[in-house]
Amino acid sequence: STSVAVFYELRPSAEYDSIYQYDGSLSNGGIYSIEPIIEDGMTVASSMNVYTASGDELITHVSFETFNTHVSYAVLVTNGTEDFMYVQEGELVSPGYYTVELTTPVSVREGETFAVAVAFAVPDTSANISSFDSPG
Repeated sequence: STSVAVFYELRPSAEYDSIYQYDGSLSNGGIYSIEPIIEDGMTVASSMNVYTASGDELITHVSFETFNTHVSYAVLVTNGTEDFMYVQEGELVSPGYYTVELTTPVSVREGETFAVAVAFAVPDTSANISSFDSPG
């Protein structure tokens, strides 16, 4: 049998000047990974969302959820006029909802369109990889 425990650490929204997010249910039509592929015994997938900056500001954190263990991820940020301006990689041991602090904040200008993507790789060919949102 499988047992699951859930823990949420809530943070005050005052920690961020702006929060950009996809406000949908992950289990009911949220932005799931785009066509996961099997590569070298791993499930590899990504998802992305596009936002418009509400002011001149820095994107400092990206949040996302995973249902898997031992997930490698890459956070990518672009302003739509260049290739990805910023890439940060990491690994997660446990399933959960994570807010990753970017080691180098990404600058966006008011009215500018920018995109945040998260790519995942999981050492399991039957993995269910979920999506993300992005506090700024």
